[in-house]
Amino acid sequence: MLKVPTTFDGYSSRADGSLGLRFTTQEMSDTSDIHRHVRQSGWLLFSENDIQSGDVPKEQATDNKTPSKRLRDVLFVLFAQEGGKGDFELFYRERMEKLIEFVKGKLEPEV
Repeated sequence: MLKVPTTFDGYSSRADGSLGLRFTTQEMSDTSDIHRHVRQSGWLLFSENDIQSGDVPKEQATDNKTPSKRLRDVLFVLFAQEGGKGDFELFYRERMEKLIEFVKGKLEPEV
């Protein structure tokens, strides 16, 4: 569990409907615990007061996105990073076709 005093600085909307949240910590000399949590799914609890143990969810945090939805979202980010020119649906279909052909190339020939 990561427990760090923070200030909630704001948020931004993302193209996929999610939000990016911005927090600022106090000065920290050891950030190894922060780095250990990068790209991990979990719960974020923010309170202006102490958090009680009953406030912490008991169930596992999950991404809730299917692998195909995650791949589509990643391809959208790639599309945007490459300039976002043209139609994303066309870009998506072309990249998916390349991926399909790559996987088909790994299959053993049918007898």
